[in-house]
Amino acid sequence: MREHSLVRIAEGLDDAIVQMAIEFEDRLSLQGPANFRLRYPDSVNSCQIPSEVFCKEDAEYAVTTAKTILQLVEELIR
Repeated sequence: MREHSLVRIAEGLDDAIVQMAIEFEDRLSLQGPANFRLRYPDSVNSCQIPSEVFCKEDAEYAVTTAKTILQLVEELIR
């Protein structure tokens, strides 16, 4: 499976996991160009650097959510 949408990846899993994926994508607007910018920070247009495009709160939220997702995946594969 080659997919970047957390919601699509979470399909068929526990509803709580799907809801978390929805909230994460919504919070960081992970549809369209924003998704690409997060995955490839060097793709940011103009002279801006990623820290000028994404705020500290969003970055902290992304790290916290990524850690939570990793924990959930570890639990699922055990």
